[in-house]
Amino acid sequence: MKTHERHDWQGITCHDAASYQQVKPVSWKKRMAVTLAATLAVGMLAGWAATQQVTTPPAVYTVQAGDTLWSIAERFATEDVDLREAYWQIMQDNGLNTDGVIQPGQQLVIYRY
Repeated sequence: MKTHERHDWQGITCHDAASYQQVKPVSWKKRMAVTLAATLAVGMLAGWAATQQVTTPPAVYTVQAGDTLWSIAERFATEDVDLREAYWQIMQDNGLNTDGVIQPGQQLVIYRY
């Protein structure tokens, strides 16, 4: 193999002309296109992952004497949920009237909110 003059290109040393011709700089347009495509792909995956909710099985709670629908909502709602929303969701999930009257021994299906 015949060696030609030594060529340096961005830290890559080529000792023959054939190797030098194979190493070509990538245009900034192609680099930007690849970067944009990768960014969009990661963003789409992150958005998809954010919409996927982890489903936990609902709890079945038996109403005790002295319980109110509000106290049950406080017990089962997570910190980032408005208690009013949890209250109305429990009512809706269990087909309760808007007066929110519950009786001891009644079983309520409660999802984690």
